[in-house]
Amino acid sequence: MKKISTKDKIIEAAIHEFAIKGYEQATTRDILEQAGANVAAINYYFKGKQGLYVEILLHIVDIVREQFKDIYPQYLLLKATMPNPKKSQEMLKICIRKFVELIRSDKFSVDLGMIYIHEYTQASPYFETLSKGLNDIYFPIATNLIRDAGDGAFTEKEANLQTVMLFSQIFSVLTRKEVILKTMGWQDYTKEAINEILSIIYRNVGVK
Repeated sequence: MKKISTKDKIIEAAIHEFAIKGYEQATTRDILEQAGANVAAINYYFKGKQGLYVEILLHIVDIVREQFKDIYPQYLLLKATMPNPKKSQEMLKICIRKFVELIRSDKFSVDLGMIYIHEYTQASPYFETLSKGLNDIYFPIATNLIRDAGDGAFTEKEANLQTVMLFSQIFSVLTRKEVILKTMGWQDYTKEAINEILSIIYRNVGVK
């Protein structure tokens, strides 16, 4: 078994602490205690709490970008042919499915999801790391697809709101898993359960 490095132990502990407490309330003392590392370790590897947090945010950005690396070129081709409601609906469904598949995979933990949510409810001074890395790219894509897929049913403002609500629904699949399973009487997120969740999300954004 590969030995976990001190740096990785700190990152793992920090992800958990930031997820529970947010950036401001999480302390380097608690992070180091969980990681079993000495006081100098965070400065040595990350140049402080700020550098550690930014590295975790960039990790989130990298995970999402990797999941959607094949989608962006396809979107640019589609955008050049808009309006094209049928194709936009198809691509929007693909994007939603890929996002749901990502957050239920072992690549994207509940703790990472909670850090993302913290940034959009109580933004830290480093919110721009996520905004530039993800929202400046994927938010406009989702908004344009929703608006075009609706074939004129949504104004730009309504499409923006639909996008905000869409991301909230997707992240609830991750962060509210226990509640969803209990409510639906499911044992786990089986393929059938995910398909049912997706059908609800598609319907909510006007995708057939």
